[in-house]
Amino acid sequence: MRFDTWTEFLEHQRQRLEVINATIRREYAAGKDIYPLHADRLRFAETPLADVKVVILGQDPYHQLGQADGLAFSVRDRVAVPPSLRNILRELADDISDRKHANGTAKSVPYFGNLTPWTRQGVLLFNTALTVRRGEPGSHCDIWQPFTDEVIRAVCESATVAPHFILWGKHAKDAFARALGKTPIGQRRSDEAFCSVQYNGRTITYARSAHPSPLSANKGFFGSRPFSRANTALLLNNPGCAAVDWRLS
Repeated sequence: MRFDTWTEFLEHQRQRLEVINATIRREYAAGKDIYPLHADRLRFAETPLADVKVVILGQDPYHQLGQADGLAFSVRDRVAVPPSLRNILRELADDISDRKHANGTAKSVPYFGNLTPWTRQGVLLFNTALTVRRGEPGSHCDIWQPFTDEVIRAVCESATVAPHFILWGKHAKDAFARALGKTPIGQRRSDEAFCSVQYNGRTITYARSAHPSPLSANKGFFGSRPFSRANTALLLNNPGCAAVDWRLS
C-alpha cells in the first residue's frame, strides 16, 4: 500500500503499535530495562517517507545502557563508538576516499558515530526490531516483525525514487526477502556490485554482505564498498537522482 507520509502510515498501523507497546509496558512493569527510550523508538521516521533513497537495514538496537538512539547503527555525540559501528566507519573511509594524504601518511578513520547527517539526505537507518531488552540482543525481534515488514513494503511503494537497500548479515537479508515475498537471499558473489528484484512494478536494488560485527567483518564486509555502490545503484535505477554524500566530517 502506498502512503504519502509516515504519519499516514503510522495511523494505518496504530492498532498493531498498540499491541506492541502493551507488551513493552508489561516488561517495564516486570522490571526490565528496554532500549531505546520511548521518545526515540520511532526515530526512523525522521527521514521523510517520500524522500527515502537508501535503506540501511539493521537487526535491533544496541542493548547496553546509553547506546541506542533510535537509528540503526548510530549513537549520539560523545557516546563511545560500538565495535560494529567502528567497522562501518572504517569501511566508509576505505570506500569513499583515498585513505592517504598527499604526503603518503594514512588518514584517520572518523570515530564519531552520530549518523544523523545521512538521514537528512534520504537514508533510512532502520532496525527490524525497534526495541530490545538490556543485555538480550534479538529479544524483541518477534514482536516487531509484522510492523517492520510493513515499513519495508511501504518504502518500496511510497518513496519517490526506487530505493536501494544495504543488507548487512543474514538477518537483514532474510527480513528483506520476507517482506517482499522473495526467495531468501544468499551470499554476495565476489564480482557483484548490487542486485535487483521486482516489487509491484518497481525495480528495487540491494547490496548484500557480511555483518560489520567484529565476528564477521573479515568475512565479506570489509571491501564490500556499500556506500559508493549505493550511489551507483541509485543513479542507474533513477536517472537524475542526487547521490548521497556519505561524508560525516
